[in-house]
Amino acid sequence: VAQSVRLVAGRKLNMIAASPTLPDASEPESRVGAPGFLRFAGPGILLLALALRWFQLGDQNLWYDENLTVAVSQSKGAELFKALELESNKPPLYFLIMQAWVKDGASEFWIRLPSAICGTLTCLLALALGQELFGKGRGWLVGLLLAVSPFHVYYSQEARMYALLGLTGTAALLFACWFARSPTRRNAGLYLLAATLSCYTFTYGVFLLPFACLFSLCFRPRLSGKALAGFWATNVLVALLFVPWVPRLLSTVQSGSGL
Repeated sequence: VAQSVRLVAGRKLNMIAASPTLPDASEPESRVGAPGFLRFAGPGILLLALALRWFQLGDQNLWYDENLTVAVSQSKGAELFKALELESNKPPLYFLIMQAWVKDGASEFWIRLPSAICGTLTCLLALALGQELFGKGRGWLVGLLLAVSPFHVYYSQEARMYALLGLTGTAALLFACWFARSPTRRNAGLYLLAATLSCYTFTYGVFLLPFACLFSLCFRPRLSGKALAGFWATNVLVALLFVPWVPRLLSTVQSGSGL
């Protein structure tokens, strides 16, 4: 019996010695079986997004809504808020940016450039968000899919607020993930800023808030009850910060105009 035990133990030791060595769990993921080309994936996706969004950016004439953007943006100072009545009282953030950006005689390329920049940066944020949610490899795929999305390229070449909305909304969801991983005041503050900017970019940005609250429930096992309550309170604070614009939206609805 003792001889049989020694024989079986010897065979197991030989099998263990012949088996491949597993990577150390403490070794960074980027150094464990990661292809070398992944180091260039981020810059590659950025360049691809940049090329697609800047290609023929100024070839088409401005259409009706883009001309409205220019008309509102050329208002002087606080007159811009009066001019927003032409835009059904849409939130002012994008138009304030364009007011500082657009000058008399600006070309179509220059007028659309802020949207192209926002669209390009959104691809990087989507890449980071994908890595937070699905892991590093799938994160690259998320960034690549958005970079080549015809729908996203189209709205990144339009002098309207939609590309900025995509940028601020994606940033808010990314910061929500950061908060779920590390519920600090800094990450809560970043989410507060991005979500507030999203609301003041376009009216539908307010729908980010209930979605973010439901989204946070996915991290319930990781987040303590106190941290979850803090995140929900942050969303309430965003809603309160948007309250000053609500009367203008209500007047638009009462007049029968669309939001």
